[in-house]
Amino acid sequence: MKAVLKLTKIFILVLLTACNSAEDDKFSLTGSIQNAGESTLIEMYEGETLVDTIPLDDQGQFYYEGNAPHAVLYTLVVGQRPFLLVVNNGEKVEFKADLKDPGNYMVEGSATSAKMKELDSITENFRQQHNNLQKEFERRMSNGEESSAIQHELTTKNQGYIRELSARVLPFSMENKDNLAGFYGMLTLYSIDPTGHEEEMIRYMEDIKDNFQENEEVRHFAARMEEKICADPHWRSFWKTAYDRMK
Repeated sequence: MKAVLKLTKIFILVLLTACNSAEDDKFSLTGSIQNAGESTLIEMYEGETLVDTIPLDDQGQFYYEGNAPHAVLYTLVVGQRPFLLVVNNGEKVEFKADLKDPGNYMVEGSATSAKMKELDSITENFRQQHNNLQKEFERRMSNGEESSAIQHELTTKNQGYIRELSARVLPFSMENKDNLAGFYGMLTLYSIDPTGHEEEMIRYMEDIKDNFQENEEVRHFAARMEEKICADPHWRSFWKTAYDRMK
């Protein structure tokens, strides 16, 4: 009898271990989209590639399971609104959004995705400013104003907006070197102003490049920064001096 009980306990332990292993081999994404209008699905992108679509039911609810052995950035697009999530196997992520107020979406179950929401809040104002500049350009052009004068004025405005954004994103990235949200903050700045913060970007990548080696975007961006170092005599001298001091 004792032998049977012992075998039963071993079987249960093996079964539970197998179940936990299965959970670690996938991530789940569940939630709802309110006021989605005519949208009946969520488009899921990895980089520029559409990797899947997630159907919405009549109540705007959805469920999805995927495989991400390493932390991966996915862009969920509903209508024209993108939402950025960083997920990893073993995570059970809950996501809720109202497209009438998309900036106040909710995400739980993924600490890095919660940080990505902070980054979204920082960049939301810049997106609105940029859209307003485009509308102003079109309106003034239709009123017959000189295009070169409009471009000069709006470029000056945009440069001010970039400075405002940089003043918030740079500290955010430095405070989040231990997770990918910081990296994507820095990548956001690079996409907007690739030469405006070279020194900060190079120093940042030197600090984090060994932390996320499995992430293709991190490896690619680190290689780009290394190219800048090799091509610029100032940076070659800087890092040689730093290396000599460590000897």
